[in-house]
Amino acid sequence: MQWIEHEADLKSFLAPVQPPARLGLDTEFLRTDTYYPRLCLIQLAREDGEIALIDPLKCPLEPLWETLTTPGITTVVHAAWQDLEVLYQASGRLPAAVFDTQIAALLHRLGDKSGLAQLVQHFCDVKLPKDATRTDWCRRPLNAKQQTYAANDVRYLLPLHTQLTAPLSDAAIAALEEDFSDLLKPETYAGNPETAWQRLSGGRHFSAKQQTLLRHLAAWRERTAQQHNLPRRWVIGDDALLALAKRPPASLDKLKNVPGLLKPQITDWGPQIIAEIDRVFAENTWEKQSARAPKPTAQESVLQLLGRAVIEQQALTFGFSPNTLQSHLLAFLRQQPSPLDRGWRRLLVGDPLRRLRTGTPLTLEHDTLKVPHDPIFKT
Repeated sequence: MQWIEHEADLKSFLAPVQPPARLGLDTEFLRTDTYYPRLCLIQLAREDGEIALIDPLKCPLEPLWETLTTPGITTVVHAAWQDLEVLYQASGRLPAAVFDTQIAALLHRLGDKSGLAQLVQHFCDVKLPKDATRTDWCRRPLNAKQQTYAANDVRYLLPLHTQLTAPLSDAAIAALEEDFSDLLKPETYAGNPETAWQRLSGGRHFSAKQQTLLRHLAAWRERTAQQHNLPRRWVIGDDALLALAKRPPASLDKLKNVPGLLKPQITDWGPQIIAEIDRVFAENTWEKQSARAPKPTAQESVLQLLGRAVIEQQALTFGFSPNTLQSHLLAFLRQQPSPLDRGWRRLLVGDPLRRLRTGTPLTLEHDTLKVPHDPIFKT
């Protein structure tokens, strides 16, 4: 295990990593009081078993960005979304290819939220210690126990990649590649203010005027959080944002009546909030972002029941939450764009539902629905 603080040492460590190759990666970061994560540590594992702990607080990272973006090099990560977000915000770049062990584990019936320690114990018969989970990774120096803990986060990634992929069928590999391709879309990590409202769980039943206000206020909050590098909730919490859009105050003085809006937030941002509300009212354009889908017909309701049964059975078998998939079911049945058209969701749900439409039967086997999906494992 190497501790790397200098660019020359990083280049030396990465020199053997030439395509085709794999590189295990993990990151440690802090995001308690900022919008942008502060990158504290990068862990790398080569195919020969060598591990490096890179100190991004001291070491220039250009050699790493060049390696990760080289075609033919696959970056193996567990639960990749946050790591890719950190890398993208630090460099403006994403790896040429990525493999997420958490996503792949779902096809092994280990659920969609499996932890790294769970996979390491299942596939490698090793129990990882949890004695450094509360480490401040930006504090220096890191002691030997902390460094070992960090190294373990990448030590088993390449063996896991091998064991996860070796038994999978071509159809399963193709489905995973769709998921991994989606992880490499820069817009996923760019923090676009104009789409910030989509993160909010409320507001679906707002009027056109309220939805317009919500979109503009969410965009203002996102820009403000980015400009001042503050967590969104420090500018305005979600509940207060929804309350502002639902019953917009007419003056600065009325902000004190908004549920969830704190006095320091009114002091810091109150004039800007009122100005944004006034601007939206002045434009007087109340258009919903997307028209609410028509209610399902009686026949669509029957198909939804069948679709829900398939989703529930696959969720039970493979260990994922059915709720999100069910929310996309009606769009899929209407042949509109849907997450059920890509990746593991297509393999386990979308394709079987299409087969049912073309006459493939849905049968019971030992009181379990036998869903007609492509083989997951090689025969």
